[in-house]
Amino acid sequence: KEYYGLVKLNQYMNYNKGYTFATTDESGVFLPVQAIGPGTVIFRDVLNHWGESIILQHDGGYFSVYANVKNCIVQLEQKVQMSEKICESTSSDLYFELRHFKITINPKNWIKDLQ
Repeated sequence: KEYYGLVKLNQYMNYNKGYTFATTDESGVFLPVQAIGPGTVIFRDVLNHWGESIILQHDGGYFSVYANVKNCIVQLEQKVQMSEKICESTSSDLYFELRHFKITINPKNWIKDLQ
């Protein structure tokens, strides 16, 4: 897993705006990608570097970004519930980002598995 914020990468410093998760269980089976909370699908398209991606808009100006996904089962403007399956990962890495308006925020306090 890659962490949020300033990270040393060899002799360089890199600022990670989100987390990268391993998305397989112990047997190598890909786990479903689930919505972090109730929201509306506002983006579903392919992004350079990240491949197929989904953005959910949540109440209060919050947005969650899920990239490097496949087999998406949600459509634009669809409402989703917390923990609802929205897609699957394409590889062993899922990129996740949480934003408040345009500002990225550390999702550590929002996801219990990051504690």
